[in-house]
Amino acid sequence: AAYLSKQRFRYISVRQIIEAHMKMHGPVRNTPPPRSMWRNIVPTLRVADRVAHELRAPLDDVVSVYRSPRYNATCPGAKRESMHTKNLAVDIKFKASPSSVAAVAEKLRKKGYFRGGIGRYGSFTHIDTRGENVDWHG
Repeated sequence: AAYLSKQRFRYISVRQIIEAHMKMHGPVRNTPPPRSMWRNIVPTLRVADRVAHELRAPLDDVVSVYRSPRYNATCPGAKRESMHTKNLAVDIKFKASPSSVAAVAEKLRKKGYFRGGIGRYGSFTHIDTRGENVDWHG
């Protein structure tokens, strides 16, 4: 929490990020990332914070951020090498539709704000900073 607080996100609360690490699937509880991975998520969270700024809306929910490999294995449709297991991805919800959120993220990516993935799902949007641009619909 102290590390995340130092990042000074305007629209994402530290609590939202921490709570995403404490979720459970069945008997498997997620965990925070290893300390060596903490820095990985900062660029992705900066993109999500900027998306919130562009939407002029606070983030409603961080659905998923880092996923331990064990927890990731319980997530339906998650790939074994998910960007979440590398602490490079965030799944987020706003009051806006996932398509609107993705459109703002695409606009930022086209402007060179980040290089990474944008996924549209029924109730949330995935954003990651993997270094190459990819898009998909879940």
